[in-house]
Amino acid sequence: MTQYDDYDGLNLILVEDETLVSMDLEATLEEYGHRVIGVASHVERALEHIAGAGRALDAVLLDLTLAGQSARPVAERLERQGVPYVMVTGLDEAQVRQQGFSGRYVPKPYHPEAVREALSSVAADLGRARRVRQAPSPVAPLAVTSPYCASSSCVSR
Repeated sequence: MTQYDDYDGLNLILVEDETLVSMDLEATLEEYGHRVIGVASHVERALEHIAGAGRALDAVLLDLTLAGQSARPVAERLERQGVPYVMVTGLDEAQVRQQGFSGRYVPKPYHPEAVREALSSVAADLGRARRVRQAPSPVAPLAVTSPYCASSSCVSR
Protein backbone atom coordinates (compact mmCIF):
# COMPACT_ATOMS: atom_id res chain seq x y z
CA MET A 1 0.00 0.00 0.00
CA THR A 2 1.05 3.57 -0.56
CA GLN A 3 1.37 6.21 2.13
CA TYR A 4 -1.15 9.03 1.64
CA ASP A 5 -2.54 11.50 4.11
CA ASP A 6 -6.25 11.12 3.40
CA TYR A 7 -6.81 7.94 1.42
CA ASP A 8 -5.18 4.67 0.49
CA GLY A 9 -4.95 4.98 -3.28
CA LEU A 10 -5.81 6.96 -6.37
CA ASN A 11 -8.47 6.41 -9.01
CA LEU A 12 -6.45 6.34 -12.21
CA ILE A 13 -6.90 6.12 -15.95
CA LEU A 14 -4.05 4.44 -17.78
CA VAL A 15 -3.39 5.69 -21.32
CA GLU A 16 -0.85 3.42 -23.03
CA ASP A 17 -0.84 1.91 -26.53
CA GLU A 18 1.59 -0.94 -25.88
CA THR A 19 -0.46 -3.84 -24.52
CA LEU A 20 2.30 -5.51 -22.49
CA VAL A 21 3.41 -2.22 -20.96
CA SER A 22 -0.21 -1.39 -20.16
CA MET A 23 -0.81 -4.75 -18.48
CA ASP A 24 2.41 -4.48 -16.48
CA LEU A 25 1.67 -0.90 -15.41
CA GLU A 26 -1.87 -1.81 -14.39
CA ALA A 27 -0.59 -4.66 -12.21
CA THR A 28 2.03 -2.35 -10.67
CA LEU A 29 -0.57 0.32 -9.91
CA GLU A 30 -2.92 -2.15 -8.26
CA GLU A 31 -0.04 -3.62 -6.26
CA TYR A 32 0.58 -0.12 -4.87
CA GLY A 33 -3.07 0.17 -3.82
CA HIS A 34 -4.41 2.30 -6.67
CA ARG A 35 -7.59 1.63 -8.64
CA VAL A 36 -7.40 1.62 -12.44
CA ILE A 37 -10.83 2.85 -13.49
CA GLY A 38 -10.09 2.94 -17.21
CA VAL A 39 -7.52 1.87 -19.79
CA ALA A 40 -7.17 3.49 -23.21
CA SER A 41 -4.78 2.90 -26.08
CA HIS A 42 -5.71 5.89 -28.26
CA VAL A 43 -6.61 9.55 -27.82
CA GLU A 44 -10.35 9.31 -28.50
CA ARG A 45 -10.88 6.50 -26.00
CA ALA A 46 -8.80 8.33 -23.38
CA LEU A 47 -10.99 11.43 -23.78
CA GLU A 48 -14.12 9.27 -23.41
CA HIS A 49 -12.78 7.70 -20.20
CA ILE A 50 -11.91 11.11 -18.76
CA ALA A 51 -15.37 12.47 -19.55
CA GLY A 52 -17.03 9.38 -18.09
CA ALA A 53 -14.99 9.35 -14.90
CA GLY A 54 -16.01 12.84 -13.81
CA ARG A 55 -14.97 13.77 -10.28
CA ALA A 56 -13.99 10.18 -9.43
CA LEU A 57 -10.79 10.61 -11.45
CA ASP A 58 -7.71 11.52 -9.41
CA ALA A 59 -4.95 11.30 -12.03
CA VAL A 60 -3.89 9.82 -15.36
CA LEU A 61 -0.80 7.90 -16.41
CA LEU A 62 -0.19 9.08 -19.94
CA ASP A 63 2.02 7.79 -22.73
CA LEU A 64 2.66 10.79 -24.99
CA THR A 65 2.67 8.94 -28.30
CA LEU A 66 -0.34 6.70 -28.95
CA ALA A 67 -0.20 4.67 -32.16
CA GLY A 68 1.82 7.45 -33.80
CA GLN A 69 -0.56 10.18 -32.60
CA SER A 70 0.34 12.84 -30.03
CA ALA A 71 -1.46 12.63 -26.68
CA ARG A 72 -1.47 16.46 -26.51
CA PRO A 73 -5.31 16.66 -26.70
CA VAL A 74 -5.54 14.39 -23.66
CA ALA A 75 -3.03 16.48 -21.69
CA GLU A 76 -4.85 19.69 -22.64
CA ARG A 77 -8.19 18.29 -21.44
CA LEU A 78 -6.62 17.19 -18.15
CA GLU A 79 -4.99 20.59 -17.64
CA ARG A 80 -8.32 22.38 -18.31
CA GLN A 81 -10.05 20.12 -15.77
CA GLY A 82 -7.26 20.43 -13.21
CA VAL A 83 -6.55 16.69 -13.26
CA PRO A 84 -2.88 15.82 -12.71
CA TYR A 85 -1.11 13.44 -15.05
CA VAL A 86 2.11 11.48 -15.00
CA MET A 87 3.86 11.10 -18.34
CA VAL A 88 5.30 7.63 -18.84
CA THR A 89 7.18 7.99 -22.09
CA GLY A 90 10.24 7.03 -24.05
CA LEU A 91 10.74 10.65 -25.07
CA ASP A 92 13.46 12.74 -23.46
CA GLU A 93 12.19 15.04 -20.69
CA ALA A 94 13.64 18.20 -22.25
CA GLN A 95 11.88 17.36 -25.52
CA VAL A 96 8.62 16.74 -23.66
CA ARG A 97 8.83 20.06 -21.80
CA GLN A 98 9.54 21.90 -25.07
CA GLN A 99 6.28 20.47 -26.40
CA GLY A 100 4.46 22.09 -23.48
CA PHE A 101 3.64 19.03 -21.38
CA SER A 102 3.55 19.93 -17.69
CA GLY A 103 2.86 16.64 -15.91
CA ARG A 104 5.27 14.66 -13.82
CA TYR A 105 7.76 12.67 -15.89
CA VAL A 106 8.69 8.98 -15.71
CA PRO A 107 11.00 7.69 -18.47
CA LYS A 108 10.50 4.39 -20.29
CA PRO A 109 11.51 1.76 -19.73
CA TYR A 110 9.87 2.66 -16.44
CA HIS A 111 10.90 1.48 -13.02
CA PRO A 112 8.01 0.71 -10.65
CA GLU A 113 9.62 2.80 -7.92
CA ALA A 114 9.68 5.87 -10.21
CA VAL A 115 5.95 5.43 -10.90
CA ARG A 116 5.28 5.02 -7.17
CA GLU A 117 7.21 8.20 -6.35
CA ALA A 118 5.43 10.22 -9.03
CA LEU A 119 2.02 9.05 -7.82
CA SER A 120 2.96 9.65 -4.18
CA SER A 121 3.72 13.23 -5.15
CA VAL A 122 0.37 13.52 -6.95
CA ALA A 123 -1.41 12.04 -3.93
CA ALA A 124 0.32 14.47 -1.57
CA ASP A 125 -0.76 17.39 -3.77
CA LEU A 126 -4.32 16.07 -3.94
CA GLY A 127 -4.38 15.53 -0.18
CA ARG A 128 -3.38 19.16 0.39
CA ALA A 129 -5.95 20.34 -2.16
CA ARG A 130 -8.69 18.23 -0.57
CA ARG A 131 -7.84 19.48 2.91
CA VAL A 132 -8.01 23.07 1.68
CA ARG A 133 -11.34 22.50 -0.10
CA GLN A 134 -12.80 20.69 2.90
CA ALA A 135 -11.47 23.02 5.58
CA PRO A 136 -14.40 24.55 7.42
CA SER A 137 -14.71 28.27 7.01
CA PRO A 138 -14.56 30.17 10.27
CA VAL A 139 -18.06 31.08 11.39
CA ALA A 140 -18.71 33.81 13.91
CA PRO A 141 -20.89 32.74 16.81
CA LEU A 142 -24.50 33.89 16.56
CA ALA A 143 -26.01 36.10 19.23
CA VAL A 144 -29.22 34.54 20.48
CA THR A 145 -32.16 36.36 21.91
CA SER A 146 -34.01 34.12 24.29
CA PRO A 147 -36.46 34.60 27.15
CA TYR A 148 -34.12 32.32 29.15
CA CYS A 149 -31.08 34.50 28.61
CA ALA A 150 -31.30 38.11 29.67
CA SER A 151 -27.70 39.01 29.00
CA SER A 152 -26.12 39.87 25.66
CA SER A 153 -23.42 37.28 26.32
CA CYS A 154 -25.67 34.37 25.34
CA VAL A 155 -24.13 32.83 22.26
CA SER A 156 -25.17 29.81 20.25
CA ARG A 157 -22.53 27.65 18.65
